[in-house]
Amino acid sequence: MKFQKGFLKLYVITAALAVAALLPTMEGNAEIVAQKKSGASCIAVSNNGKYLAARERDGFRVWSLEGWSWQEVMRIGTSEAHEDSQCVFSPDGTRLVTYDCSTMGRSVSIHVWSFPGGSRVRALAGHNDYVWTVRFSGDGRYMLSGGYDRIIRVWDTGSWRLAKTFIGHNEKIKSLDISHDNRFIASGSSDNRVKMWDFKSPRPLWEIFQRAGNLTINSIYFVDNGRNVITLGDFERTMPPPDMKIKMWNAANGSPVREFQMCGGELFELALSGDGRFVTGSGSGVDAINIWSVDTGKIIKTIPYTHDLQFSKIVFTPDGRYVITAPGLNEIQKNRGAIRVWSIR
Repeated sequence: MKFQKGFLKLYVITAALAVAALLPTMEGNAEIVAQKKSGASCIAVSNNGKYLAARERDGFRVWSLEGWSWQEVMRIGTSEAHEDSQCVFSPDGTRLVTYDCSTMGRSVSIHVWSFPGGSRVRALAGHNDYVWTVRFSGDGRYMLSGGYDRIIRVWDTGSWRLAKTFIGHNEKIKSLDISHDNRFIASGSSDNRVKMWDFKSPRPLWEIFQRAGNLTINSIYFVDNGRNVITLGDFERTMPPPDMKIKMWNAANGSPVREFQMCGGELFELALSGDGRFVTGSGSGVDAINIWSVDTGKIIKTIPYTHDLQFSKIVFTPDGRYVITAPGLNEIQKNRGAIRVWSIR
């Protein structure tokens, strides 16, 4: 079939506009729409977008985000919080889960709290060393945990009993995710490996091993309705600086799909938007918040910092209109740390 040049040009332009129409508006200058002085290095947003949890020096706190009022709605005391403590909401928003991801922590248990009541529902004992990562299934039926003892544990959230374990990593587990249909688990570790597990089988379906050395897989997410996974890891580290890579892999067999456009600096971890179409990352030396399209691997928006900042954590709000950042250690040490809400639309 032959096309005239004018028609072909019009067709290409029309197709490009159609693709652009599928993306949310990411143009214009970003702005900090709200902020709160804070020394928190851990933040989590509830699935309804109404609440923000953070680990402060005096314990875990939860604030209302409605109207950016920062009204405190729950507090858990200092005995349950540590510098490296983390937190996550259950999908239905009725539970807040806290845990320590450092050998400096006070407990290897995972603590489940009622929300907004703040009473302890359960202390999950089972890990033999400190927990690094916790992830809920989309339907809230299961909760995954992993860490220094190299074992993936799956908890039934109806009874909070241990449902399954998966053993196979040689170093601490840094990242976990579970597919939307609860059939598969993806895991990343400091042993240079990404593994894919069938929920019904104790052995991995496949694994990716990338070079020898002290490498780690910091983040992992199922995307594209479970067809692919994206990872953040320093697979090809050069010293200095570390060469952090965002990569996409075929979830069925582990074959590479694409490598994402990089931005310089060092990324610590990724955050996935609620609709699974965009990722962003926290790190140092980047000097901007970058947002990537999962479909293309390209940076579609860059939010330059107005001053020297370093973020220890970044999350999307569920509606995708904002990202929220937690301050980095440099800010906290100078007593100028703040939780910031950035408009990205």
